[in-house]
Amino acid sequence: MVTPAELAERFSDIRFVRLPAIKNLLVGDTFSGCWATVGVLTEKGNPRTSSVGKSYCIWKIGCLDENTISLFLFGDAYQQYCKEQAGTVFALFNCTVRKDNAGTGFLEYLFSKSNAKDGHFH
Repeated sequence: MVTPAELAERFSDIRFVRLPAIKNLLVGDTFSGCWATVGVLTEKGNPRTSSVGKSYCIWKIGCLDENTISLFLFGDAYQQYCKEQAGTVFALFNCTVRKDNAGTGFLEYLFSKSNAKDGHFH
């Protein structure tokens, strides 16, 4: 659990982006500097194996307006968070935003223990 003071400190130099606004990145908008978004894990996909034999999973992250974005967890992010339950609230920092074949977009999250800005809290 994170206290309000800890949350304020962690977000002090980070631009907060509402989850639905992330889809604007697919039509040319960009985010510069550090940014973060918050969402609720609404759906957990089954574990998968990449073409190079690494485990990953695809989650749906949502907000109160029922919009969801796919979140791909690879590497350390997969290892650390694959057991989280639906309903968990996540803060995501500096994810890579990519366009999928349907054009709806998704986030790719690679957790790096060497980057203090990366991580989640719930």
